[in-house]
Amino acid sequence: MALSLTAEQKSVKNLFVNEDIYVIPVYQRPYAWTNENCIQLYNDIADAYVDDSDYFVGNLVFARADNDENNPNIIDGQQRIITIWLFIKALSLLLPDMKILERAIKVESWEGDEIFPKIKSLVPPYKDQDAFCNVLQWNRDTTERQVKFVVNRTGKINESICNTHVEANFICIYSYLSEFFKQIDIEEQKRYLAFLMNRVFLLPIELKGKNVEEAMNKALTIFETLNNRGLNLEDADIFKARLYEKALLSNKNQCFIDYWSDITLSCSVLNITLDDLFRYYFHIIRGKNNIITKEKKIREFFLNEDFSPINKLDFEDVISDLQTLLSVLELLEGIKRENSPISAWLKILECYSNLYPKYAVVAYLFEHGINSYNSTEFLNLIKILIRYCYSMGSTTSVKFKIYVIISKICNNDVIDSYYQDEISPDILSNPGRLKKGLALLAHRLRYPYELSLNYEFDNLFKKSDYSSLSKEWTKEKFENALLSLANVIVIDLPYKNLSMNQKYGYYIDSKFSEPKVILGFDSTIKYQSFANREYEIKRILSDFFTGVKYD
Repeated sequence: MALSLTAEQKSVKNLFVNEDIYVIPVYQRPYAWTNENCIQLYNDIADAYVDDSDYFVGNLVFARADNDENNPNIIDGQQRIITIWLFIKALSLLLPDMKILERAIKVESWEGDEIFPKIKSLVPPYKDQDAFCNVLQWNRDTTERQVKFVVNRTGKINESICNTHVEANFICIYSYLSEFFKQIDIEEQKRYLAFLMNRVFLLPIELKGKNVEEAMNKALTIFETLNNRGLNLEDADIFKARLYEKALLSNKNQCFIDYWSDITLSCSVLNITLDDLFRYYFHIIRGKNNIITKEKKIREFFLNEDFSPINKLDFEDVISDLQTLLSVLELLEGIKRENSPISAWLKILECYSNLYPKYAVVAYLFEHGINSYNSTEFLNLIKILIRYCYSMGSTTSVKFKIYVIISKICNNDVIDSYYQDEISPDILSNPGRLKKGLALLAHRLRYPYELSLNYEFDNLFKKSDYSSLSKEWTKEKFENALLSLANVIVIDLPYKNLSMNQKYGYYIDSKFSEPKVILGFDSTIKYQSFANREYEIKRILSDFFTGVKYD
């Protein structure tokens, strides 16, 4: 398939003073640049103006259809082109006699009875498109009122009271240009306009096709290639585009839009990105195909592998898988808010230093159904993952065994128990990043019936506590104690930065048994008491990891 590609550097004037309306397809993200992004662009252009040097904004990728010549789809670069349009609109208010600006921000219908913004967003829920229309209609008085309404005393814009990033950024750009224009005369203002229109450049890369679908398919190929060269765009955007293509072929594009909006919202509620969601999916697909070798890049995996669901399945099947994944992640978030044994074990796993064990947990619930979280098998899996990962220390090398575990989950094979012959003394004596997780594990093993919705971690000793200890505490003993796992105590109270002497009065309100007795009746800790605690913690953890007297 010939790509029919053209790439010609264009000035802002050449890009905007024409009959084109630039269309943002439904599968794109909404406009997301912040005031900071716009201020940076303003400053960059201002510096280039002062230096009398041309300024290059960046690349654009368009899909232009033969049967819809004047409505090219923006495949890449919507943030840049929208922001430049906002600059032109602001200048049209500050320089109303410069009629070229009116031609650059809008297009009239053939009949001349309607005007349209030069940018058209099809991204649901269509707030950006409403904002383009609103901003196009604003006159100088309207804009000045908006500036007074949203700009605070420090000169910063309160973006939270603006309807969209489009309106917030327009007010920001207008404010900066307005302040600049107050400092220069009309001739200098016109020179700045001429610079922006004639010496600020973009590079539109255009792909043509007989229709929008063909042109878009070609443009997406270029888009993927450009992004594989390191441009900072999300993998999920490309996956979304590929799935949207499939939806178009089956005339279910609106259905796809609705599904994707729901998925995006769910990710936002879970505080994860769409890329995060696809990362969980990635490990499940690898497991189903018995892949236990080093990971490929997620984009390469989903786009190039024949067994990739994006290539192999209907878009509705992929959407269904993503919805199931979201249900699993929502379940896990819900379990964290429970006061239950499974919640306690999951919190221990969550304290581990990377996400690899969680990928296995999600794979299990995806394969066996969310109701399986109450099963003995699921609890055993959690314990196995804790046993293996914590025994390895804080390292990403656990991923290679996690690959094996996920493969066995997805193919219904027996998972090893991963009991260790012995546990490294260093892990228990100087646990480093695993300190909180191991402290929570020790608490769970020693006090299995003491549950709390929320846990906090406190250090029994701080460096400043040494002077208040008895003489049996040598400096060496104290410094070893500071590093020891036994120095960490799990409490069911909000953490407070208290001295050892103050802790007794605070710990007395704990529902856990240990905090109330750990300091004794004289609000201090005897060395032998600490040594006994340290021995007991090491013993019970060693039993857990080796299987001695446990399970």
